[in-house]
Amino acid sequence: MIVAFENNVVCSDEKVRDYLLAHHADLKEDQDEDALCLVRLHKEEDIDGTDRVDLAGWREISRELYWTGEQMECNYSIIRFSRKTTSLQMSVVLSTCNQLEWLEKVLWGYEAQDTKNFELIIADDGSRKETYDMLQRITPQLSFQVKHVWHEDKGFRKCDILNKGILAAQADYLLFSDGDCIPRKDFVSTHLCLRRKGRFLSGGYHKLSMDLSKDITKDDILSGRCFDLQWMRGKGMPASFKNNKLTATGFKRWALNTFTPTKASWNGHNASGWLSDILAVNGFDERMQYGGQDREFGERLENYGIHGMQIRYST
Repeated sequence: MIVAFENNVVCSDEKVRDYLLAHHADLKEDQDEDALCLVRLHKEEDIDGTDRVDLAGWREISRELYWTGEQMECNYSIIRFSRKTTSLQMSVVLSTCNQLEWLEKVLWGYEAQDTKNFELIIADDGSRKETYDMLQRITPQLSFQVKHVWHEDKGFRKCDILNKGILAAQADYLLFSDGDCIPRKDFVSTHLCLRRKGRFLSGGYHKLSMDLSKDITKDDILSGRCFDLQWMRGKGMPASFKNNKLTATGFKRWALNTFTPTKASWNGHNASGWLSDILAVNGFDERMQYGGQDREFGERLENYGIHGMQIRYST
């Protein structure tokens, strides 16, 4: 890692540099060419270097505030960056916990996507070893990168694992979904096409009966058959206005998205946004337990000026 200072100026004050290296073991110059630490001081007189660090090609992943409490008495922040080493357009963050049967079907849904310029990050809230074993078996058959981000099962900690998934993301745009939601082939590409600066996208879902869910096979997913309304009706799915989510196109789709009374909230099963906006509001609130965490996150985005855009009849 490289130690740098405010305005990207490399520190030449040996006293400050020695203090930082003594108190932060990971701040070692040239230790990792793909990592960077920018130390932001609140004492401008300590910023006396002349060499500058170019932040183009780097993305911020964390920020921590410290107080020396010693002779140098000053505040400083350590801002960590990772190098942008990918041209991926999207990182898909998929939450799961011991949903082995559904997760495997969902993986085939992403294999069927009409674009492959994405990575899939499985944010695993403490699944048993069976999930790991399944991923070891399935992942070599997939044509996109899969990252398995896991932590120990200590109860419901979805917000914690989602934040870890966010930090693992390589792309500048993130799409969130759940490990029991099979994506239609245009799921990723539609989110990419509709993304806008200053907005997050709020999609929907179509809940199936347990019997129909279990009947869906790998071939049904890869062929797209399981998204065909007539096929679903033949499997016993009842007529419903919600079926427009499967069939609406063109003007009808636009009208349904525009005039639906449903608020464009952040939905954990189908929502996307810019990484910079997600980091700006500090990700998901890890103090929250089951229920309400998605809506609360969306409200913070709204308060930050990032407004939801309704696409529930598009994805």
